[in-house]
Amino acid sequence: MTVLNQNVPEFPYVDVPNSPGLFVVVTPTGTYLVDIIEGTCTCPDMEYRDPAGGCKHVRRVRFAVGAATIPRQAVDNPDIQIDPALGEHVEGTPRTSHKGNPELAEMI
Repeated sequence: MTVLNQNVPEFPYVDVPNSPGLFVVVTPTGTYLVDIIEGTCTCPDMEYRDPAGGCKHVRRVRFAVGAATIPRQAVDNPDIQIDPALGEHVEGTPRTSHKGNPELAEMI
């Protein structure tokens, strides 16, 4: 899953809107427009279920730009792999919760 807020050569068919808070998420099954300010996404999950906290695309964007903190349990768990490309095509830096204190965050 790739999060974009700028046009990049790897995805020449994706036109990213120039608007604060809007991101394009490219997945193997579709391309979706996410608005993290409104917490909306154009995916079917948001359309039909509207899950609390947003769909996985909204959460991915929030993690990618550092607007949400990746739980420390995910970082410390050897069975969970954090995507090394997370945050590659956006401004901002992913953050993880500090051990024992989620208010303190570390850049990853």
